[in-house]
Amino acid sequence: MRERAAAAAVLLALGLRAWRRSSEGARRRTRDGAWPGSGEAVRDQSGEGANPGEGGAGRSREGPLRYVALGDSLTVGVGSCPGYPARVAVGLGRRLGRPVRCTNLGRIRMTSVDLARALRSDPGLQSAVVGADLITLAIGGNDLLRCGRDESCLERSVRAFPRRWEAVCREVRRLNDRAPLVVLTLYCPYPPGHPRGEQGLRWVEKMNRAIRDPDLLAACGVHLVDIAPVLHGRQRELTWIDLGDLHPTGFGQQRIARAVVEGCLRALAGSGDTPDPARAQGAVGSAAYPPA
Repeated sequence: MRERAAAAAVLLALGLRAWRRSSEGARRRTRDGAWPGSGEAVRDQSGEGANPGEGGAGRSREGPLRYVALGDSLTVGVGSCPGYPARVAVGLGRRLGRPVRCTNLGRIRMTSVDLARALRSDPGLQSAVVGADLITLAIGGNDLLRCGRDESCLERSVRAFPRRWEAVCREVRRLNDRAPLVVLTLYCPYPPGHPRGEQGLRWVEKMNRAIRDPDLLAACGVHLVDIAPVLHGRQRELTWIDLGDLHPTGFGQQRIARAVVEGCLRALAGSGDTPDPARAQGAVGSAAYPPA
């Protein structure tokens, strides 16, 4: 048991070190209040530079698919390098036979209120969303985490979340009403039997009711990817919870990415932006996602 814990600690340290190196520039910009990618070049999976807002909201089947990921530290990829957006971009590129340019606009400690505000006021983020062909959204975890174990704070956050969640979705749609919008549910990081497992699952499920609301999904043209069951029951394997970190491991991010790729393919097919259904279905066993 001690050897396993020691090995896990080493892996976590290596993963965090790699993530810190890869995101050093992004963290400098976020300290100044700017978003990664705001007003400067970003790189797609082939390493080509591009401005995420260039070309407006129209989609081109000839050029790369412009994928924008919005969210918090899960989207950033804390605890794993890379996080799910880069994995989704690679997986989609292989499944579609088309280049995918990923702009990761995740931000550590971001809440739903923070994201709605940024969508209204941050020019760099707005430009990226306007120019996107595909958008994913994962937000809400920090709305709970900021409360700690304060039950009254948790109750207030849960009551306010449906309104805040709707505000985020409508702000995204105000900026871009054409690109498929794929949203992720929250996951409970505590495994069954954990001292905080029952409480955590209860609050997460209350938040997920708002995310799964069929009326809002329909009103905003939102496609749902339910990642809660992807991790549930396997938190000790797929997150760093045994080391006190709620974030997914590389295997956890990989599992999330698999689910998101499938959700994005369904969303793109519904929007008429999947170029070749036979090709899109032909790489289910792609080496981009080896079995965990």
